[in-house]
Amino acid sequence: MSNNSISAIHESVMQAIRESQQETYKVIQNFVNDTNKAIKSLSKQQKRTKRSLQELAKQHEKTEKTVDRLSEQHEKTEKTVDRVSEQLSDLGKRFDESGKRFEESG
Repeated sequence: MSNNSISAIHESVMQAIRESQQETYKVIQNFVNDTNKAIKSLSKQQKRTKRSLQELAKQHEKTEKTVDRLSEQHEKTEKTVDRVSEQLSDLGKRFDESGKRFEESG
């Protein structure tokens, strides 16, 4: 094989390697770009999620306060119902006593 043939083969191989390197570089660059886009998108989604969680935490706190107030009101209502029930029971006893006295006197 002559030096010219070897030199031509060598140049051909080197050209193929350069083209492969350029293709590899393009693939890597596209991968890096796509990865960066995905990271930016995930970052935005994470910020939205964080804001949503903060809003939910505030709503949860408001809900807990409302439940506490309702629980207090429920306890007051139960006490009122108990008092009214006792008063009605007492009133019923008085009516019974008045009725018996009325019957005895009549």
